[in-house]
Amino acid sequence: MATNDAATTQPGTDTLLNGVLRAIDRLIELGENHAGLWPSIVDPATGDKPADMPDPIDGQRNGDRSFGGCNLMHDAPLLGTMYGLAEALGKAHYAEAADRYLKRFAMHCTNTPSGLFPWGEHAFWDLEHDAIGSSHQRENPGYPYIHDHLRQAPVWLWQKLQQWNPDAVRKYALGLQWHLKSGEPAEYSRHACIHAGSNEVFDHPAVDAEGRPRRLVGAKHSACDFPRHCGFYVLDTAFAASQNPDDSALWEMLDTWYNYWWRYADHPEHLLRMESRSTLTRDAARQAYAPAQTMSLGLSLMEASTLIAEFKPELAALMFERGRLWASAFFAAPHKPERGQWYCIWGGDDDEDESADRISSIWVSRYGYTTLSCLAIPCLGCYRLTGEERYLRAAESMGRSQLSVPMPDDVKVPAIDMGLAISMLADLYEQTGDRMWRDGALRLSHQAIERYLQNPLPVGAQGYAWYDSQMGSAYLLHGLARTALLAQDRDACPVWADYTTR
Repeated sequence: MATNDAATTQPGTDTLLNGVLRAIDRLIELGENHAGLWPSIVDPATGDKPADMPDPIDGQRNGDRSFGGCNLMHDAPLLGTMYGLAEALGKAHYAEAADRYLKRFAMHCTNTPSGLFPWGEHAFWDLEHDAIGSSHQRENPGYPYIHDHLRQAPVWLWQKLQQWNPDAVRKYALGLQWHLKSGEPAEYSRHACIHAGSNEVFDHPAVDAEGRPRRLVGAKHSACDFPRHCGFYVLDTAFAASQNPDDSALWEMLDTWYNYWWRYADHPEHLLRMESRSTLTRDAARQAYAPAQTMSLGLSLMEASTLIAEFKPELAALMFERGRLWASAFFAAPHKPERGQWYCIWGGDDDEDESADRISSIWVSRYGYTTLSCLAIPCLGCYRLTGEERYLRAAESMGRSQLSVPMPDDVKVPAIDMGLAISMLADLYEQTGDRMWRDGALRLSHQAIERYLQNPLPVGAQGYAWYDSQMGSAYLLHGLARTALLAQDRDACPVWADYTTR
């Protein structure tokens, strides 16, 4: 039976909070050398930058890391946590430090030719050269500086950036048009050139002379118009339009994105494929259905609809309904909850060899493969918006699987995987009041302190030697702080749930 222990302080919550506070204090200290921005890869004990980029762990790509720089998309969950801790603990300087970071980024790092920000999967802000950085440049000099959203930028973050540089927020939303390829049919790439729109003439196979991503056809075709990214763009432009309701260009940009995938739905339950023109490629994985990404797109549309309801109520209702259909399409895949098997990618009924199927792991993610918690968290986000019990039931099933399998001792489990597991259980506790989820979150949190936080900064993975923001340290610290505060008072936790890994 669900219970609410609002007044009960659970043993060990101070230990969790102290670990988080120590890490935040060190990052604030390191930010003093960079106008408030935090370095991405440092020694967790000393804060010193290594002479060379440390070797990646299994499943990690060097082209995704921000060596020598700062990546706001990596740090956002912890910045949001700092605002919550400032309120919960009376630490006003945490909110001030988060403001300093975000104001510096908004005012200093966003003036790009395309309007797109140097953040996400491949771009960052180079702290050593005070300029846009590229993770690809180390191994492929001359490669364009690429924008890839990586994960959803939350509304609270857009509100902060709007506060300090509203023009940059508008230009970013309009700059998303650089993800669109030239020609017909309509197609976008999750990659866009940050320097598109400049006077530069591009001479690289990744982009055309204008700087737009190239269109490939036939057997080599790869659209890279993954559904989840479309949802990111919908929410971005919906926010910008809500701040500039008379700006027709922003509403046209929103129309481009919320309509894009509707024309490509070929499944009776609205389940979307990995790419729009996947039937042109011989790669089975590209032809597969993407239940996790379809739910991601749906969640983003539903959330975006709430931003524009005041200005365009009919459009908001349409977006919410499409979002609801896409989110519910997650359940069209043949998941097997009783076995703890949930598909992030499904080859379809005709895929006899199951070569494209990807069952989410319980503990260890790698590029292209998610964990169960990464599916459960958007399920919980959908439950908050729709109230439909099947999302909660699915998340509970995933939570039980998580608790039933101990964390492996001999694998470099990334910090994000432990962090999301903790956050999933914490959110289940907040939404149901069931002490089982609270106790599970606390148990994993204390294990995380032992395995990740022996130094002021958390290591990027269990058994790894370095702090690396790309490995998801911010999600680990967010999960620890949220668990501690919810365990102390379930009804008053100002560290809010984070659904950005959708």
